[in-house]
Amino acid sequence: MAEMKNINIKIDKQKVGNNYKPFIIAELGQSHGGKIKKIFRSIDLISKTGVDAIKFQTHIADQESTLDEPFRSNTNLKLNYKTRYDYWKSVEFSLVEWRKIKKYVEKKKLIFLTSVFSVKAVQMMKKIGVKTLKIGSGEFNSLDIIEEIIKSKLTIILSTGMSNQKEIDEMYRYLKRKKASFAFFQCTSNYPVKLKKVGINLIDEFKERYHCPIGLSDHSGTIYPSIFAMSLNSNLIEVHVKVSKNDNDPDSSSSIQIKDLKTICDINKAIYIMRNNPVNKSNIGTDLKKMRKIFGKSVALRHDLDKGNKILKENILMKKPAYGFSYKEINKLVGKRVKRFVSRKKILREGDIL
Repeated sequence: MAEMKNINIKIDKQKVGNNYKPFIIAELGQSHGGKIKKIFRSIDLISKTGVDAIKFQTHIADQESTLDEPFRSNTNLKLNYKTRYDYWKSVEFSLVEWRKIKKYVEKKKLIFLTSVFSVKAVQMMKKIGVKTLKIGSGEFNSLDIIEEIIKSKLTIILSTGMSNQKEIDEMYRYLKRKKASFAFFQCTSNYPVKLKKVGINLIDEFKERYHCPIGLSDHSGTIYPSIFAMSLNSNLIEVHVKVSKNDNDPDSSSSIQIKDLKTICDINKAIYIMRNNPVNKSNIGTDLKKMRKIFGKSVALRHDLDKGNKILKENILMKKPAYGFSYKEINKLVGKRVKRFVSRKKILREGDIL
């Protein structure tokens, strides 16, 4: 098990680290299809699940893409758009629109997060007051974007889905050198990712290797990796979410439904309560002492005993509850006489013995 270092960052005003409940991020991605009304409806639904933040993607086609960019092989976007550039263009929002989206997220008492894919996107998000930005797996080596975030004194969350160990080590040293506030996500950039490729083992490995919060960004379309990651005290969990099972955007197969998101949040709270309330078996609480009396046993009789008769060992039987003599006291009772009639249906009491 990884060493529990006390490493914290702030996402907006919320602390994230080993001493805090795992921070849950609902990733909307492009499920809105560029429609701001659908974003507001999605925010309404997600706000009822118990997540900490909703994450978007800030695309500016002219700043990040070209007509040469290919479509993913497993997407049907090419049926609706001539180029990938056209698709990114369709999901752009203006500064005014982003400000409205952020304001609505905060109205619902949630934190607004977004991934950025250009320096201009960083500058746009800074203008609307965003405190934390995510670097997606494909931008892990985009030092121009990362440097702009550091220069802006914003917290960075970086996904490692397309990076090898050497690249992650180099990025870690670079961020430490720059005194950046940052966290790493273990991520496998398959859409959807098979469970055997989630790489849950890397949460513990990263916790031992890096002095920063560690999380899991999951694309499996199931709740299982998130639950496993929580049990390992992952500091952050990010899951792609679709508000309708009929959604057919590029990430829909990698996304979970709203009801599953709520399940993850409920489990997160439950695990946090259990983790932070250890039980000491050396100290039995008052409630357990009472239960011991109820479920324990005392000396009783196999057969009724008349006044003046002796208590014989063969007539002793241990019965519930434990309000009378214990098993260890049997020998001191054998041979004693009873001063009144004792029923086999009652435990033997101090006042029954001469």
